[in-house]
Amino acid sequence: MGKSTLGDVMGGLEAEGWVELRPDLKDRRLKIVCLTPKANSIIKAIEFVDTQITVEIMKNLSEEEAEQIGDILTGVKLNLLDRKARLENETQNSAKIIYLKK
Repeated sequence: MGKSTLGDVMGGLEAEGWVELRPDLKDRRLKIVCLTPKANSIIKAIEFVDTQITVEIMKNLSEEEAEQIGDILTGVKLNLLDRKARLENETQNSAKIIYLKK
């Protein structure tokens, strides 16, 4: 995402009351993005629903089984993130090779 696009997104979020952009006291070029109470209330609601769903889907599992499945899913997630990073790296390298061949 380019600077102007990111600036547009942040400006829109600020206009809608989701974030407040504050100046960085050490570097005037930077802005600190702070969540507003409106954003924090939505986050709390999402966390509440997340907890309810987790309890519901784990209700028939023992504590040990729930921990095991959590560990397994974390491993799968890490493998997927690693694969994504490798593919992105390969794609970038391929694009460089194609560009150099022209």
